[in-house]
Amino acid sequence: MDATTATAFLKTFGFKGEYNGKTCTRKLSGGRIARISLSERNGRTCPTQDCYTSLEVEIVGTKTGPIDKTLFVFDEHLTERKDTRTDYPLRGNRAFMVLAYCGWGWYIAVPKSVKPLVDAVEKYIGMFK
Repeated sequence: MDATTATAFLKTFGFKGEYNGKTCTRKLSGGRIARISLSERNGRTCPTQDCYTSLEVEIVGTKTGPIDKTLFVFDEHLTERKDTRTDYPLRGNRAFMVLAYCGWGWYIAVPKSVKPLVDAVEKYIGMFK
């Protein structure tokens, strides 16, 4: 099911926190927060603008500023597809991506589950609790 906004799409991952646009912010202990954001960064070229291929997670100290930041590329954590298409991805393209102008949904390749990605993000955030 396609979401209608960036916030609605990001909420489909089930992260706890406050949502605003392309970002979910969660309070951690010790005056730290975690920011989970949809990201266009991926180390390779996206076929178009407003193409999101990863989640960027940043840990920030509310008094000290940035602590750490990392990128969770969808293709590095999502492998199983729910859809049955065999003609995509085209050579050199990412399999899992979200296009803003296509209704904020997975573009062609639909992951069977986002749990591996969510688990990786939660494990990373857990190091800073």
